[in-house]
Amino acid sequence: MKFKAILAIAATAALALTACEQKEEDLGAAAISLNPTELSFEAGSDSKSVALIATRDWTLVESSLPEWAAVDKKNGSASTKEQTVTVSVDENKGNDRVAELQFTIGFAKATLTVNQKGEQGELKMGSGTVDDPYTVAGVIEYLGTLGADVTSPDVVYVKGKVSEVAVDNAGVEQYFSNTGTYGNATFFISDDGTAVNQFECYRVRYLGNKTFQKGDTDIVLGDDVIICGKVVNYKGNTPETSQGTAFLYSLNGVTDGGGETVDYSNAPAKTVAEFITAADKTTYYKLTGVVTGFNPTYCSMDITDNSGSIYVYSVANKDEWSSKISNGGTVVLAGQYDYYSAKSQHEVVNAYILSFTEGQGGGEAKGSGTLADPFNADGAVAYVKANGDKESTDDVYVKGKISSIRSTFDVEHGTAIFNISDDGSATATQFTAYSVYYLGNRAWEDGDAQVAVGDEVVLCGKVTCYSGTYETSSKNAYIYSINGKTSIEQNAAFGVEKTEISVGASATTATINVTGNVAWTASGDDVTVSPASGEGKGAVTVSFAANTDTENAKTYKVTVSTTADVATKSFEVTITQAKAAAAGTSEVVISIKDYASDNNWTNGTKYTSVEKDGVTLNLASGGGNSGKYYSNGEDWRFYQSENPVLNLSVAEGMTFVSAKIEYNISNTGVLANASDGSSIESGTETTAQSYTVKNSGSATNGQARITKVTVTVK
Repeated sequence: MKFKAILAIAATAALALTACEQKEEDLGAAAISLNPTELSFEAGSDSKSVALIATRDWTLVESSLPEWAAVDKKNGSASTKEQTVTVSVDENKGNDRVAELQFTIGFAKATLTVNQKGEQGELKMGSGTVDDPYTVAGVIEYLGTLGADVTSPDVVYVKGKVSEVAVDNAGVEQYFSNTGTYGNATFFISDDGTAVNQFECYRVRYLGNKTFQKGDTDIVLGDDVIICGKVVNYKGNTPETSQGTAFLYSLNGVTDGGGETVDYSNAPAKTVAEFITAADKTTYYKLTGVVTGFNPTYCSMDITDNSGSIYVYSVANKDEWSSKISNGGTVVLAGQYDYYSAKSQHEVVNAYILSFTEGQGGGEAKGSGTLADPFNADGAVAYVKANGDKESTDDVYVKGKISSIRSTFDVEHGTAIFNISDDGSATATQFTAYSVYYLGNRAWEDGDAQVAVGDEVVLCGKVTCYSGTYETSSKNAYIYSINGKTSIEQNAAFGVEKTEISVGASATTATINVTGNVAWTASGDDVTVSPASGEGKGAVTVSFAANTDTENAKTYKVTVSTTADVATKSFEVTITQAKAAAAGTSEVVISIKDYASDNNWTNGTKYTSVEKDGVTLNLASGGGNSGKYYSNGEDWRFYQSENPVLNLSVAEGMTFVSAKIEYNISNTGVLANASDGSSIESGTETTAQSYTVKNSGSATNGQARITKVTVTVK
């Protein structure tokens, strides 16, 4: 029986082979051809056909088809007869363009060259001079000759149309007028004003290489601009201006911004303390102080006078002074105030250095780096120098008095940055405690005492030299003692993370996060809380019944209290439970925050689909930023200028009933029904399944920032 089965299989294989050979003989050798092999179009939309012969099944290589062209068929069967393929092109208001469409049968292929004239004619590359600026295509080609991360040796000029404005992590579009005292902008330009083949103008200054001032004309999408500065292909995939080197040379033909000319030399003088107290972000003030923590790469530094210390973040004329500034000397500069909330740090921005005087040099190196005999500041510097300015292998101890503080401790970072010297003065040799942990080598917590200028500290950890600054290795050191104490009792602290919590109708629990370091209790009506008491940080689980009421939401109140000596002893947390879906239906709730966490979304990354419990949201089109997730706002963003289309669908066996999309807006952007353009207000029920973004006002680039989608199905 086995022998017969083998014979049957062999016979079947022979028949199949004979059939293949017969087909090969009928169609001839494997080949594919086109007639003609080139099509030419005028600027208007049009269609033309070619004859295709393929003796094997054929297909079009999708990646070879540009957005501005289409074909009526993308694949076909083997045949010795001609098959007609029609190519259509969109209207071309830009420059001449060309594409090469690839048709393939596997090993063999045929290329169809598609040329289309544009209303603006042939795209020129330019030479990068003020009289003949690079086009965007030209500067990208130039950067290709330099290699990844290689900055151009000279400044060049690049022209184009503003095609997109960058958005920072807080969702703020980086127009000149939106960056406060920095007065720069980050935006993209292209040769035709679309979001294709773009060049990034990264933190460029305004016309005249000045800071943008109130009343100056800002950029808008479609503006013709010329940028002057050095350029770089960042990480080999982002052609852009080199940070701190570029400015807006021309805006729609205008080269003079008409902004205020700053008279740095005659700026009113203030002490550091007066400068911080004034907190004036619009006026330039003159400051004089001793330099510590100098970083020659950015020309950033701390400056200290008799009233306090402050960090100098950005210097307009850094190229002139980076090689001249050194720690211990005295600098005179004019700058504006800013506050960097992420580090709880006062800063001088847009500084302009007027003069610098060298310091008097260091003192005597002391200590051996042990706990019994710690280095002084001079000793720590000498130790690092003897190690070739490399990070130490072993932990050492360094003792001194705090002379200035750049960043106090905070909960987010758990570390602090400050300088120490032998006598606590800013004129003696400085050693920087950089991102050091608190007592006990742990992150600082609410209630821990803060460091202060004049405190005597002993540091323990690895030490190094970073960009010319002698310091502890970041997060590899801690404060061993403060004023002789190795531990300090915490101040009482108490609070809750949120006082308003929303849950779905089917939810039966909610979580209250308690913060602080004291004992507390939790209680509420019509709910169960667990645990009902605790100490320090804790999570309270609140349990309740699912909401079956299809007309009304439910509200629960939970009180979290303490008897400790704190400013606020009691917090009332409101939990709102949504109403139930109508009978015979169910809800699928997609929280972007939770979905991003569950699926490991990365901040600033584009995502084209969301799928949960049979519901799919798919981004069918859109430019470079549409579809990006930002953790700061915990939202999924869509930009009107990129014409995104968001489609909602449900799995087989489910029927779509309605959707409720909750979103925030920017530049008066609103979500709209893609079919009729009608606005869909945030949080309202809609039967639409296809959405886009439009403006409800006069802005040119609205946004919809989706935070939550609730879909009712049956």
